[in-house]
Amino acid sequence: MALTTPDEIGSERSAELVTTTDRLLEHLHLHEGEPRYGLDTEFANQKTYYPRLALIQIAWPDSVILIDPFTVDCTQLRSLFDGPGIAIIHSAQNDLEVLDHSLGMKPSKLFDTQVAALLLNYEGLSLQHLTSTLLGIDLDKGQQNQDWTRRPLSDRALKYAAEDVLHLFALMDLLSEALAAKGRVMALDEECEFLLAAPSSRLEPDRAWWRLSGRETIPPTARLFAAHLARTREELAEQLDLPKRKLLRDEHLIALATNPPTSLGALRSKLSRSGVEDRDVNLFWEAVQAANRGEAPHLIASERSGDRDDLRPIIAKLQVAVTAIATEQEINQGFLASRRDLVARLNGQPSKFDAAWRQALVTEPIDQIISAWRATTPASDTELNNQAPD
Repeated sequence: MALTTPDEIGSERSAELVTTTDRLLEHLHLHEGEPRYGLDTEFANQKTYYPRLALIQIAWPDSVILIDPFTVDCTQLRSLFDGPGIAIIHSAQNDLEVLDHSLGMKPSKLFDTQVAALLLNYEGLSLQHLTSTLLGIDLDKGQQNQDWTRRPLSDRALKYAAEDVLHLFALMDLLSEALAAKGRVMALDEECEFLLAAPSSRLEPDRAWWRLSGRETIPPTARLFAAHLARTREELAEQLDLPKRKLLRDEHLIALATNPPTSLGALRSKLSRSGVEDRDVNLFWEAVQAANRGEAPHLIASERSGDRDDLRPIIAKLQVAVTAIATEQEINQGFLASRRDLVARLNGQPSKFDAAWRQALVTEPIDQIISAWRATTPASDTELNNQAPD
């Protein structure tokens, strides 16, 4: 399949579906030493706990390859990933995680086009929007939600996959020029290094309840039950390689926690319409019993310790300061510093404020406000803890 690149009218770049390891090695040898390459992945997460890698797209200036991981030994990509070339990826976090989990490797150098757009405060952050706005090219996103694990892949799906990497070189060039003009190249480099160094974001079972949809509706008396039930669901889902929602939906888990069953039989009845097999009901019964006994070694810790009423004024003040700095500097506000980052800073915990490029820009002003607040606030009122909000 040959795709015309609209940003280079009159030339064509071939897109080849690679289904053998030998053919992949030929491409890697041919492009050895290239200074940069476009990279993307397609994966499926509807039926498994971890996303299942289903396609790897790689672009070089003269060609695009679409690698089928079901038939190709993709660990051969190590020479590319460890080589001198910079991987250009749009919104790299998910791609890096699926590559790390599936292959045990990821690129060693990165230019994330979405991070660059955040640093430049672009309104649209999707690849489709950036390609349209900066290059005048409209991508067909009609295949975005298809099942990439099905074979054979249609020509339209392959074309869609190829176009996700086809224009990354042109985007990198334009974004790099804009970053240099604003003096933010170092910021981009630091953020990309952080992405590469970050461990896989596998949710710790003890903190699984933090991600429950509707967690704010859980009564205080039910939080320990929700924490134990969510931990059990997380561990079982990973063991069975199933999405958590296939076992027990969030709203059903919260209902169980709010009105916990008083017997194994009652629990079995409540779980009868869920995806929990009868053999696993005992695991959830043990979770209910543990909550009844008040066992909470780490479960009740919450990332939202800043929800205390007495802390909301200082957090609101800090948010106003971040908004003002983001507006003045023309940087995406949430990217510059989120509410979670502000709470972490108040707690003395790691956050985005630790980044070198943020120090003079936002960290020092925020620390001055925090210091002034601490100086006029009783010590007992400024001590944060990691307990769940009341």
